[in-house]
Amino acid sequence: MNFLWLLLLTYTGPEPVPAVPTPASTWEVSYQLDRVLLRPNGESLMFRGLDVYTYDTSGNPIANFQQPFAPDLAFLGPKGSLWIHDGKGRLGRLNPEGGFLWQQEVPPPTIAPVIFGDEVVYVRDTLLELRDPENGTARFSTRRTERISAIKPWGENLLIAHENGEVLMWNPVKESKRIYHDKKKRVLAYVEAGPDGEWALAYRGGHLAVLDKNRKLLWKRDFHIDIACPPVWLKVQTQNGLRTQLLITTQGRRLYAYSPRGHELAGLHLKGRPKALVPWSETSSLLIPSLAETIHFYDALQRKFAKQSLSGYQTNVITAGSFLLLVGKGGIIRLYHRETNM
Repeated sequence: MNFLWLLLLTYTGPEPVPAVPTPASTWEVSYQLDRVLLRPNGESLMFRGLDVYTYDTSGNPIANFQQPFAPDLAFLGPKGSLWIHDGKGRLGRLNPEGGFLWQQEVPPPTIAPVIFGDEVVYVRDTLLELRDPENGTARFSTRRTERISAIKPWGENLLIAHENGEVLMWNPVKESKRIYHDKKKRVLAYVEAGPDGEWALAYRGGHLAVLDKNRKLLWKRDFHIDIACPPVWLKVQTQNGLRTQLLITTQGRRLYAYSPRGHELAGLHLKGRPKALVPWSETSSLLIPSLAETIHFYDALQRKFAKQSLSGYQTNVITAGSFLLLVGKGGIIRLYHRETNM
């Protein structure tokens, strides 16, 4: 009897389930969207044909303007300018208010352009260019010996991955430095740096390699199916100090959480293939599946998942600064304010 009373007195109930974050604002648009962009201040740009509609963080219309031609690709460049490409040979730029600035005859890029300092990195197969926002011309260009598979700004350098498995750091005024080479010449899809200088290299075909800060292999894993989203690093303060967790999604509708040594800590089977894996804070992340009406929240402190129905699947997932924008089927817009700006 005393033992039963002791159990009742010490029982505090079931461990709480993590709470899925709620949107800072929600609104609806009545027109079919071609694409959506998000500025670091939370303003969103909604595209429909030649028209672009801008909204503030509460969903209130700010302005609208027309593009000079219908884009096949649109992205935000330095200082909030809008860059568009028609998918054939026209590259153009508009200022943040929608004023047309210039147009250049340029073939379409083979990799999504990225901002590097005050310029835009533009890649076409083996050609890498730094394009000047003032007039769109290539201020610098270099022809690589191998086709470029991925690029990523990395401090004052640009990380370049070649299709022969080589990964290097590049700077237009410095000598390139090779940092890793996959002996099987696998093609790099994603690379993410961890809080302690670790590297997570995700290759096409489902190979994952995790390196330490000195780029020595810590562990690896073969999923035999493509890794769906860029890996996400989380960190947790424990009694033994700071510990990292690495989140990996696969096209097999799986999410895995791994320890610093590659031990599986948690896993989740999804109804739809992963569409986006988004850091929410240093210790948590949101997962948005494709063609599924639920989103999933992972808390690394508890190693637990929570889910929430959004009454419709999400067609667009965009992050910028500390903001996350979800566009649902039927034009439902949800803007979240994250606890991180990763």
